[in-house]
Amino acid sequence: MNTHRWFARIPGGALLGVVVAVLVLWPGVLSPRARLIGDEGLDVWSHAWGIRWFYEALAAGTLPWRVNGLAWPQSGVLWYIDPLGALLSLPVQLFAGNAAGHNAILFFQVMLATWAGWGMARAMGGRGWLAGLALGTAPTLLAEIHNGTVEACWLGLVPMAGWAAARGSRWAGPLVGLASFATPYHGIGAALLVGAVLLFEPHATTRRAWRVRLIDTATAAAWAALIALPAFLLLKASIEDPSGLAKKAIITMNLPVFRINAVDPIAFVQAGDFWTVDLRGPLTTPFRRTPYLGLSLLGLSAWSLWRHRRFTWLLLPATILATLSLGPYLWHNGDFVQTQGGDLVALPFAFVLRGLGVAMDHPLRFIGGTITVLAVLADRLTARWPVGGIAAVCALVTIEHLSWAPNVWPIHTADASLPAVYESLDEGAIIDLPAARGQSIAPNRYLYWHGLHGHPIPYGHKVGPDLPNMNPTLRKWADLSRAGPARPPSPPTETGISTKEAVRSLGKNGFRWVVLHREMLATEALAAEHRKVLTEALGPPVFDQDDTVWAIPSTAR
Repeated sequence: MNTHRWFARIPGGALLGVVVAVLVLWPGVLSPRARLIGDEGLDVWSHAWGIRWFYEALAAGTLPWRVNGLAWPQSGVLWYIDPLGALLSLPVQLFAGNAAGHNAILFFQVMLATWAGWGMARAMGGRGWLAGLALGTAPTLLAEIHNGTVEACWLGLVPMAGWAAARGSRWAGPLVGLASFATPYHGIGAALLVGAVLLFEPHATTRRAWRVRLIDTATAAAWAALIALPAFLLLKASIEDPSGLAKKAIITMNLPVFRINAVDPIAFVQAGDFWTVDLRGPLTTPFRRTPYLGLSLLGLSAWSLWRHRRFTWLLLPATILATLSLGPYLWHNGDFVQTQGGDLVALPFAFVLRGLGVAMDHPLRFIGGTITVLAVLADRLTARWPVGGIAAVCALVTIEHLSWAPNVWPIHTADASLPAVYESLDEGAIIDLPAARGQSIAPNRYLYWHGLHGHPIPYGHKVGPDLPNMNPTLRKWADLSRAGPARPPSPPTETGISTKEAVRSLGKNGFRWVVLHREMLATEALAAEHRKVLTEALGPPVFDQDDTVWAIPSTAR
């Protein structure tokens, strides 16, 4: 394999990437230090906390592995899910702060998707502009930005790896490894795309023997595995560690999770406000996920294949990835499809999961590779078009992605400031309540606030009633907001301890304050119940305005 300057003519694609990133992330780019880009009811908080923890650990000369301040007083170990983004954010956090660091990751990811789409399309004989715009504004990417799932936004690494392979660069394998390091879904997508490019060699000036092609493909695979392996081993170690905070069970067929992440095949082409799993309302998680391919891209890519049949091989990775994105069982009209015998209709991903024996419960993310192929094919069609024609289809695709497609544009933002209530609290651990808000993960903002105020908190890497701490009174307080009309019993706690003794134990462990956030309470009845229980245990509050604060009595410390 010859090494080429496949990164040549960077400025044109990079400039397009900057323009698209500003457009996509508008209006969040106007206040990068005051607002976090992403919906406040979703994962934006935990990711913003994660990169701060990463930064502060490295600044202190330690590895970001053991977390101090979460799961207080036990603490624990954690492998942050997006180390690539955390590393990228370090200089921005140094000079502009945590919120700007978080937003900078998203800006770079949109810019990368645009630039890499532009580059791969040019390497395949196109002009690049249409592919760059299509990937930078892809509805699936916008939805992940809305969700705050930053690790899933590394879509650009798929066409970046394809670009390297199409130019015969030795960087193709390492880039597949980097995509896998970011998230295994994009890693698999990049691997299939790179493998197809290396094997079918669309732009070679001389035909190489199949033996040479296979050797090049195997070499790329070896490099990819070498780079991806450390992330897998560290993740595995953090899960298996007795003090690990992310205790994710390795369940290959976790149907409740697949139900939330299900994909209806109709969603590939259904425009408008269509979401196969529609989560709406203040007490749920307003995730937006879509595999929408785009009617414009589908039409243009079909036309391109009719004109350039030698690119038909690109349908192989595109079809495989689209099929995998449907998940293990067929979903349609809001539920799993069943046979007459009551069995679920299994899809190829079910057999892949059984063979791998590992948990992969976000199969929708595979669709990034399919969209990459469609964008490149559609762009190839415009290779000899006049500027006016290219501008017209670019405008069509952009308008469709930002307006007609299932989308969440303009992207929501969340307040990056720290509530004023914390300014008056001196040293000691803080218990933020309520621990839950229906099925919503909005209480994860306590993690982000912890990063700002520095007080320890009892929650792990996610906020919820199931605390690492076994103190019975603390768990009782957390259970007050447990979702559902009939609260299930809490996990086992210490028994035979009175409320007074339990509160005293909290004080001995360094807990100093309880803060009840009124805006987070789902109902007035729930607010009244919290106030009643907390006042009975701790006496009257010491502060009672927008937020209510109780102090752990001095006799308990």
